Amino acid sequence: MVDGGGGASDLLVIFGITGDLARKMTFRALYRLERHQLLDCPILGVASDDMSVGQLVKWARESIGRTEKIDDAVFDRLAGRLSYLHGDVTDSQLYDSLAELIGSPPPPPPPPPPPPPGPVVLPAR
Repeated sequence: MVDGGGGASDLLVIFGITGDLARKMTFRALYRLERHQLLDCPILGVASDDMSVGQLVKWARESIGRTEKIDDAVFDRLAGRLSYLHGDVTDSQLYDSLAELIGSPPPPPPPPPPPPPGPVVLPAR
């Protein structure tokens, strides 16, 4: 995927990769992007289901195959991009694991707002 600035994305993270929306639409969309050679980054699926990457790949193939004729070469390229992280989106440990996995620390908290401006004193002339 290409960002608005013309650079490549480092990683596409998809939360809920084992859900109904992913089964019906997301995998098909990813497959079509791969078929048109518009994907150029790894894909990390995140969900609460405890499964392996192999199980995710099988799930993706079944999902795509419901409505698409699968070209094995295209699907193999897509499957090679997939990885999986199991976790609960309401648990902060998931985000710590995600940050560790992608190699960056969690973002720092935002700075406090600046104090309100004081009175303006103009020099005498």
